[in-house]
This record gives sequence, structure tokens and C-alpha cells, in this order.
Amino acid sequence: MNYGEYARQVGVRATHLKLLDRGSPAHLRHAVEHPDDSDTPTRVWLRAVHALALEPAAFRREYSVFEGRRTGKLFKAHRDSHPGTNVLNRREYDSAVAIVEALYRHPLASPLLCGSSGESEHNLSWTDLRTQLPCIARLDRWLPDLRVVVDLKTVGSTAAWTIERMTSQLGWDLQMAHYVAGAEVSEPGAGVLAFLLVVEAKPPHDVAVYRLAPALMLRAAQRRGELLDWIAECNHSGRWPGRFDVQQTLELPAWAPPEIGAEDLDEDLDEEAP
Repeated sequence: MNYGEYARQVGVRATHLKLLDRGSPAHLRHAVEHPDDSDTPTRVWLRAVHALALEPAAFRREYSVFEGRRTGKLFKAHRDSHPGTNVLNRREYDSAVAIVEALYRHPLASPLLCGSSGESEHNLSWTDLRTQLPCIARLDRWLPDLRVVVDLKTVGSTAAWTIERMTSQLGWDLQMAHYVAGAEVSEPGAGVLAFLLVVEAKPPHDVAVYRLAPALMLRAAQRRGELLDWIAECNHSGRWPGRFDVQQTLELPAWAPPEIGAEDLDEDLDEEAP
């Protein structure tokens, strides 16, 4: 099953959970009913890195390299001779190759990517037992012998504090909790471990492997359960509200600057006057 076929399936996916967690049922409903089909060179390049690292055969089918600018008659001729492909320029292709070579050289990352028993872009579909909601997931890598789920991320820095911040802000822990839940239901057996495989987009393309701690995964699984309950409630009621149904009180956070008096404002205006 390619990504297009996967995307047409009906079911709660990690993206939905992250949208709901950061927004509201209204945001989720809008995103589902109005999917973002826009594309950018950056999105194409990130998908190319994934394909080259995880599915080289698919990369050869779905991507082509054009030496010049993506305009003009020569580019049109290239597109005509490579129908249906995503076109990379030479710089984008060379960068993707360098990233994948760095991944394959890394002593911890390489076995996760190249293990003979592993499956790339592994599709799962299951029913959540408590809410009876259909769920789907597409795992970057599934290693059934090790009971390990791997997600590949291209990042600015592999530093621990950066990955911790991005995991919190972008909901990577929630995403991995969804993947683990799907693997445990669809592939019964021992508990499933979650790993983030991160590689820097710029040279030297540093690589790191992070295992998500049990406490982090437990908290994410609990939050996932709350979000699934919320979706089930919205399905039942037919109501998909925004963030707040009642008046909110705004307080200044602890890090806010001290109160600015009128005299301070006057001084600032005097200083800025010509």
C-alpha cells in the first residue's frame, strides 16, 4: 500500500491526535474536511529523504533529478520524460544522499534501518477497544523480532534539549504512543519499544537514536486515551466545539516584564522623538 492508498483510509491517525491536542475539535474537523493538499519543495525533499532511506526502490520510481532550474522548456521536457515523478534538483538530491549515507554509517541507526526482519512504511489498521474508533498508522520502520517502532526525523540539531523541546511542541511522544498502540493490537506479543531516529539536515548530518522513556510513553498513552474519548464524544453528540465554550480569564505569566507606568511610557516616547 502506497501513501496515497493509506491516506484514503478512514480512521484516527497520529496527525489527528496532534491537531486535537494543540487545537480543538473544531480544528480537527476542519482539517479532516479540508485536507491540505498543497506542496512545497521542502516537503518534497523531506519525503525524498524518507523514501531514499526507507524505500530505495520507491525512490527510484517516484523521484527524478533535473540538473537545471525547474522552469523552461528543458524542465518541461524532463517532466514529460519522467511522468508522475517528484523532481529534485542536483543540490537536493546530493543532500538527500549525504543524509542517508550518514544514517547507514551510524552504528546504532544502521541496524534499525537495514535489519533483515524490519519492514519500512508498515501500515496498520485496528479498532480502539474502549472507544471502538477505527485507527490507522503508517510506521517508518517496524522491527517485529525486536518489537521496536522507529520514526525517522530530519532535524536542525540532534542535541538532547532540542529533541526534547520538539517532542513536546510537535507531539512526537503522542505520535509514537499511537504507533505503539497500533503495533500492540495488530501484532500481539511482548511490549513495544519506541525509538526516534534523528538526523541533521545540514552537514555533517549528525545522527542520534533516542529511545522514548517508559514514563514519557505512559503519559503520552494516557493523553492519547483522553483524546480518543474526546473524538468519540464529538462523534456521538455531533458537536465539534472550539477551544473554549465559556469566558476565560487572562493572567500575565510569571516571566512577563514588570508593570509599565505612565512615566515610563512618557520617557520612552521622549527617547524615540526626533
